Amino acid sequence: MTNTDFIDNQIGLTFNSNVFDSVYISECQFLNNGLALNYPNEGKVENCLFSDNGTAIQSAYKCEIVNNEFLYNELAIQASVNADIHNNQINNNMGAVRIEYVTNVQDSPSIYNNEICGNINFAVNNNTNMNYSLLSNCFCDLDSAGIEAMIIDGYDDITKGLINYQIYDSSCTVLLGTVLKYGQGAGIDELTVEVRFENPVNTELSLLGVTEFTSIKVTDLSGKSLVFTSTGFNHFDVSTLPAGFYVLTAVDQQAVRKSFVKR
Repeated sequence: MTNTDFIDNQIGLTFNSNVFDSVYISECQFLNNGLALNYPNEGKVENCLFSDNGTAIQSAYKCEIVNNEFLYNELAIQASVNADIHNNQINNNMGAVRIEYVTNVQDSPSIYNNEICGNINFAVNNNTNMNYSLLSNCFCDLDSAGIEAMIIDGYDDITKGLINYQIYDSSCTVLLGTVLKYGQGAGIDELTVEVRFENPVNTELSLLGVTEFTSIKVTDLSGKSLVFTSTGFNHFDVSTLPAGFYVLTAVDQQAVRKSFVKR
């Protein structure tokens, strides 16, 4: 099914199991439905727009959900058995992704390379007792505390499994850190070499210590990055930066994450 609009329905489109060998939905719009797409299974949903629905996709089961846009839905995606959810924009919904109806690890959905930003109640709600590693999804928050507030998992309810995730800048291009709540090396890995400097910064950012660095990369809240070369031993002229909040994201091409205020 391609190039079809589903608008102002109680249920836009629904499928039953074992009726079709495969489901293919592309270039469709689902707008202002109570339930836009119910039980897509054994197939693919791509390049569609889901906006202003109660639930956009319910019970994604053994289905690839890719390159879709989800906006202003009460719930964007209910991820179920072996759903493959990737490269979607899942932004500004009440709830983004809810994982449920999965009882075995081998049936776990795969959720990766999505932009999941600006949602109101949650970005991910793990409604199962299993752990999930949702690395490579971007939540558009520079701080693990902000992302944590939008993830509902075993930290909030001991009957739920835990979720690993990564921290990217607001452009979703610069990896700032990894939060591992379970598995080997659990903890916050911010991919850093050890750097220290006085904060706030005025016209010059001066790295402290005996290790010499010749370049730094600074990223602003919009995701724009600038590289500065040293004007002396570990001294960097940042006078051209407007006043504001920044993150030091690399020294000599080694990843770091140190936030600072430029006066």
